[in-house]
Amino acid sequence: MDVVDAWASLPPDLLLDIFLRLEAAAALRCTGVCKPWRRAIIGNAASCLRPRRVDYCFVPGLLLGFFHNHRDTHTGRRHVMLRRLPGPSAARFPAASSLVHGDATDLAPYDELLSCRDGLVLLGGRRAAAQGLCLCSLMTGDRMFLPAAAFRACTYVLLTAYDLATSDDAGAGDKLEALILAVKEKNVEGGMTCQTFSTRDGAWGEVTRSSGFERGLVTRIYTGSEVICRGGAVHWLAMGNDAGVVERTVALDARTGRAWMTELPEGCGELDCYGALHDSPLRLATAGDGRLSMVRSFGGGAVEVWVLAGGGGDLWSLRRTIKVPRCGGDVWFSAFCPRSGCLLGHVGGKEIIVDAERGSCCLIGAVDDTNHGRCLYPYEMDWSTYLAKMKHF
Repeated sequence: MDVVDAWASLPPDLLLDIFLRLEAAAALRCTGVCKPWRRAIIGNAASCLRPRRVDYCFVPGLLLGFFHNHRDTHTGRRHVMLRRLPGPSAARFPAASSLVHGDATDLAPYDELLSCRDGLVLLGGRRAAAQGLCLCSLMTGDRMFLPAAAFRACTYVLLTAYDLATSDDAGAGDKLEALILAVKEKNVEGGMTCQTFSTRDGAWGEVTRSSGFERGLVTRIYTGSEVICRGGAVHWLAMGNDAGVVERTVALDARTGRAWMTELPEGCGELDCYGALHDSPLRLATAGDGRLSMVRSFGGGAVEVWVLAGGGGDLWSLRRTIKVPRCGGDVWFSAFCPRSGCLLGHVGGKEIIVDAERGSCCLIGAVDDTNHGRCLYPYEMDWSTYLAKMKHF
């Protein structure tokens, strides 16, 4: 019996115990060794791929495309549209747009995408009953209907178990379990008004207000797909009293209600943005080790990647500079993809994907006019769902 056969013939419980001690990325690679290993890992994906504090590596293959809210200029009707990335992985899964409208008649009133993470989408709509919401899993077809938050003029952020994970015993996030955070985007200087909905409890919590910030530093947060989530904290770019000037970020812990500010890296300059930040030369992101990071373009086709030091404070360090080939202008970023670690942007009429962790980038075609200037939401999957789907191919 050779070495491979000896390993393959180990009892399933012993194999599983070994795989549980590996990082998720290593367990993912082990699925290609032999069929017994593949069956053991895929059959226990929720355990083998449980997020760990030391396992924040990105998997670019989890990015399948981008959602955006579209309004037909002729009929005035709104739709949630999905644009897939070119590649073989996109053909493996059903068209997500058909699950949002078309064959799902009960979802017809929900024609606006509010948040999207790990294959889960949070939908709203003007025609939805009592301005209600729908949380839907595009991978399984599961859905949950729930009322809106208790206050108006709020923005919604969807956090999955992956976002809330801080230790080895955290949930794997492969079920319809999530936390929905509703916040007011304006007048945040006196504190952030928020309310959370837990799918586990099935109800909204009390409306709370965080402590205020130093006067004159922030007035509103930029919402939509610009938010970054990690370890239960949600981060936004924030506008100061001078209209359109962005110099810092605002963060809110969805579990404790604690709020704080972080200055942007010194020397980055002020970012003048009016309205929304759907396209900008600056985008918040996360590093492979889970730290908050920032990616910005400063002309000449160069992109800087900054990382915030751990332990709190406003100490940033420049990690790397990426040179975009055949580009001499600014790169405008539209979205950051938290599971794959990639940023979608455009420059010189071409769309590009920048891998800030590996320091690489690639062109993916001409700018799509239907998406240009709109808020894009990455359509990604968690590892557990990805492996579960592999059983059918």
